[in-house]
Amino acid sequence: MRGVMEGGRMEAPSAMPAQPWDSHSGAVALAGGERSWRRRVRDPRLWMVVIACALVALVSMAGIARPLDRDEGAFLVIAGDISHGRIPYRDVFDQKAPGVYYLLAALLALTSHFSPVQQVLVARAVFAATNLLTAAGLILLGRRWWRLEVGALAALLWLLAAPIYGGDQLFTEPVAVACTVWAVVMAAGGAGSRRAFGAGLLLALGTLFKQPAILALPGLALVLAAASAPGEAWWRPTRARIRALIALLAGVLIPWLVVCGLFALAGALGPLIDQVVISNVARYPSDSPTEIVRAMRDSIQAFRALWYVAGVVVAAGAVGAWRWIRSGGDGQRRAPSLGVVTSVLIGALALLPFKSHAYPHYWLQVAPWAALLAALGFAAVVDAMMNGWRVRPQRTTWPAAARPRPLLAWALVVGIILVTCARALLASAWPPALRQQADVGAWIAGYAPPGTRLLVVPAEPEYYYLANHAPSDAFVYLLPINLTPSLLAQISADLHTGRYDVVVWDRDSRVGGDAAYFAELAALRRTLAERYHVAAAHGTLQIYVRNTTTPAG
Repeated sequence: MRGVMEGGRMEAPSAMPAQPWDSHSGAVALAGGERSWRRRVRDPRLWMVVIACALVALVSMAGIARPLDRDEGAFLVIAGDISHGRIPYRDVFDQKAPGVYYLLAALLALTSHFSPVQQVLVARAVFAATNLLTAAGLILLGRRWWRLEVGALAALLWLLAAPIYGGDQLFTEPVAVACTVWAVVMAAGGAGSRRAFGAGLLLALGTLFKQPAILALPGLALVLAAASAPGEAWWRPTRARIRALIALLAGVLIPWLVVCGLFALAGALGPLIDQVVISNVARYPSDSPTEIVRAMRDSIQAFRALWYVAGVVVAAGAVGAWRWIRSGGDGQRRAPSLGVVTSVLIGALALLPFKSHAYPHYWLQVAPWAALLAALGFAAVVDAMMNGWRVRPQRTTWPAAARPRPLLAWALVVGIILVTCARALLASAWPPALRQQADVGAWIAGYAPPGTRLLVVPAEPEYYYLANHAPSDAFVYLLPINLTPSLLAQISADLHTGRYDVVVWDRDSRVGGDAAYFAELAALRRTLAERYHVAAAHGTLQIYVRNTTTPAG
């Protein structure tokens, strides 16, 4: 036998030919890798991060059991109509893009054996999961444009903002925002027509849920222009940039051409264009400037750290850009950061819908970009704190590798963030129960069994869904956007002739509108009182039945 002496140790020869994975160095590397992996798994800091991420994910779904909103009710009703063969816009009115209806129709079909409450919770969980996708995209963007800590903090800010502004409900914004963020991630990953086309497809998918998502197109084009020709000024046309922008536009247009073609085959192209485009531009009423300013102020106060710090970064960036422009951009001063410019551009354009309304969920399309800017501002504060600590004399017994100062600095930042949004988070986490609203739906169903003609007015379509009763008309609510003179005359005539068996009227629907709109509702109420009588009441809801019939429940 022959042995090999190595390091004063006898090693037995192998009977098999030496393989790379049998070599001594390979075995040592494998053993070292296993030990390193075990050390990482046993590191309490890793588990602290995992637990913190899990808690933040749960917090982002804090209001998943809150009652259904009016928009959510409309989406669920129209999704149910789709499962019965009706076509949105042609057979039922609403002014949202078609993506949300068909996604919810698929979810309702998959959960058809669940109760309405369970269906809502499952659907909201799916929508809330898109917030996690958005957070992952922000981590990648922060790492690409700055560093990992910025992306991680931006993801935290976004996940905390989501429940405050309704991101855990069945609104269209969560899906649209996820698609937009990932479109930017794809565009920032490098040049190429394929990436540009893919980014366009993702943006188009976002617009199929929320039409204003198209406002991110200039920011996306800027990212592609910088990535496709990094050595040239972004405004100078090159072949690579032209190809990328053409591919981007193709990616945005093709899905909509397919959707328009499908609705044309169903005979609903005209209504699609009228309700999704024209009604939002020409017939959507606006709040007064005072109401808009007040609502925006209240929403900003709900999460001050996000908007205040992002505003400081924007102001500092504007000053830096002004100095750079005055210097002629000749390289004497540093060019503006692509990440900052893109975030400001997309976030600023996402503010345009606020010119007519300032609904809290509108902030969801601004929040990811504000989160990136705020994270950058917080990171700059932490860097300044760390630099200040480094120049001071070190009088500590902590080992250099174990000094807790970076951890303390970031803990201070997170503490500030939590303090500024704690009240709003608690308010979103403890809303009135969805179960109570479902009980009201069951109460309505007792007076409107299957086969009866039910009307719910002015704007509570969620009770159609919770009562498991499809609307008997092409409209699911009466709002200023769809209450035209012809529709008003039709409903008045139907009430006068007793066409509806049961009418549910909300005395306090909190519907916004002008004096003419409320006068129209009052006229409907008078016609209703002439032909129907109150059979039951629950809170602000009244159930009317025809004078010639007896209540069913």
